[in-house]
Amino acid sequence: MPLHSACWKTTTSGMHACCLNCTAIQIRLLFAIVLTTCFPARAQILWENHKDSMTDDILHQHRIRCHDLTITFSDEMYNEALIAIEDLCIVIANLPLSNFGMNSPNRTASDLMNTEMNRELQYSTVEMAAIVARNVPLMNEEQRTIYDRICSQFQLDKVGSSFGCTGWNWQNIRYFANSC
Repeated sequence: MPLHSACWKTTTSGMHACCLNCTAIQIRLLFAIVLTTCFPARAQILWENHKDSMTDDILHQHRIRCHDLTITFSDEMYNEALIAIEDLCIVIANLPLSNFGMNSPNRTASDLMNTEMNRELQYSTVEMAAIVARNVPLMNEEQRTIYDRICSQFQLDKVGSSFGCTGWNWQNIRYFANSC
């Protein structure tokens, strides 16, 4: 059996087992991990075969919200699951679903901005402050000099121009700014 056939068989059987024993959130996470690490050639087929399991929690939420247990899966629900999967792929590999041979979910421009902003804001300032408090005293002289220079740049409000910041690192930059 060719290697790609063996991988496909393992992937599909693993997804099937996960669908029987895991929550929809866990299944979406597994799917995102498979996409970003294995790059399956038939990702869209894998989605089609397991999309109900990956959308089950969304269906349940709609049923509860509408007080109607007869609601069935819809394209909007599948799209919501695809958005959640794409968000995971962006976090893991900084790539959208289209890079993995999948159809992209329908998003509005504001949804794209809100998703990115929410991802960046998902950190605990208390935990970050504790990390700084623990690690700054452990810095060697060179590290401390660099750290102090970065902090002084924030105090002078030259963040974007000094560091050429992009979306993926604003969380770390914001963390340092708050610690200075």
